[in-house]
Amino acid sequence: MKNIITTYILFVIFTSLHSQEINIYQDTKLALMSDSYGNKPFTTDLIFNFKLKKNNYQALISYEYADLQKYYSQVSIGAGIYYNLIKQVEISHDVNIGYIVRDCYNGISFGINNELSIILNKIKINFMLQSIQRTDINEIRFSCFVGIGYCLN
Repeated sequence: MKNIITTYILFVIFTSLHSQEINIYQDTKLALMSDSYGNKPFTTDLIFNFKLKKNNYQALISYEYADLQKYYSQVSIGAGIYYNLIKQVEISHDVNIGYIVRDCYNGISFGINNELSIILNKIKINFMLQSIQRTDINEIRFSCFVGIGYCLN
């Protein structure tokens, strides 16, 4: 019974929100060229996220997997704002906190994402600039991602 009540509450929360969307992104640098760390072109570095939006505010959960020389993944949650420049162009900014797993390292990370999206009905073409505190290598890294999204409602 507890699971049914929890499921119902989550259903009510999700359906009462203005918008939900799913997105997938690929790091453009790792997709197109090699780097000084030994990663070859077409290296997979994907971010999957799910956004909940209402009244120009958004919350998101995301998962990143990178097929680097050493295993890398990160799960994070974040919150931010979004707005439309015109009906088909959306800009969003969010801050997030995450958990990095890389080889024998596990630790907390913080990040900021800035995104430009072109809206084509329920499909979105996304361009994201990511800055992330990579606690596994003690650096702040900047990356550019391109992706596609789908609006669920």
